[in-house]
Amino acid sequence: MLANFDAAQHPAAQSAGHYNDPDMLIAGMPGFTAAQNRTHLGLWAISGAPLLAGNNLTQMSSDTRAILTNREVIAVDQDTLGRQGSKVAEDQSGRQVYSKTLSGSGRRAVLLLNRTTAASTITVRWSDLGLTGSAAVRNLWTGTNAGTFSGSYAASVPAREAVLLTVTGTDAAGQSIVGRQSGRCVDINNSSTTNGTQAQLWDCNGQANQRWTYTASRQFMIYGNKCLDANNRGTTNGTAVVIWDCNGQTNQQWTVNANGTITGVQSGLCMDASGTGTANGTKIILWTCGSGANQRWTLR
Repeated sequence: MLANFDAAQHPAAQSAGHYNDPDMLIAGMPGFTAAQNRTHLGLWAISGAPLLAGNNLTQMSSDTRAILTNREVIAVDQDTLGRQGSKVAEDQSGRQVYSKTLSGSGRRAVLLLNRTTAASTITVRWSDLGLTGSAAVRNLWTGTNAGTFSGSYAASVPAREAVLLTVTGTDAAGQSIVGRQSGRCVDINNSSTTNGTQAQLWDCNGQANQRWTYTASRQFMIYGNKCLDANNRGTTNGTAVVIWDCNGQTNQQWTVNANGTITGVQSGLCMDASGTGTANGTKIILWTCGSGANQRWTLR
């Protein structure tokens, strides 16, 4: 189950009408517990995967039928945006948080997945979801509202199981990343949401394609599900700084330093306005850190 889930993690390839397929469901087949069946459905739902029942429909138990027909879980799977959820945090190895942006304002589906052999408390932070303030949490398997929480929510997740939630709050407005040399903002051209689109300088305008949320996981998130990324995990001078589906990897983590530089956690290189450019359209790249003003940035 986990191997198929992992093999189908290709968020860039998925959109409404185009879906990654981790294969048919095995929920309800002999040897699986109800908890394992719920975990299975949760994994497929956060992925937005096709739900093809593989069990014997004429012989399934009432528990299995209730799991396969949970309307709230199906709604997450079949959300009209057609997004595939992606990993946004893994504070401890094997204890993972996946987030899927849902249609409507400030709505996320969240899967807390415990791959370990011991029960663990897993915390989801609103900043990792691109949300701010307080948010309401609902457990989709129990069908109950957990309450409204400020900043984060923690749940105990049994070994090798998952908890599936919806979180409803306020989309973070984000900040501008302003070049001290140019006075222009880090911008995604034409408000593109396409993976691999390179960041650039542009006149600051406060629009969503210039608003970045710096998360507790040290990611610069935009649009609620894309992150600033060192292209192809590059660690050499000239590596393009692009947007990509948030995945929690170190090429999407950045350190904001007191001297105004922003360094890639993986590469140790600085975010740089290419060629010391200041004009609209100047591309953002990685480069060895120096004293140039084209590597100094202000968040505001």
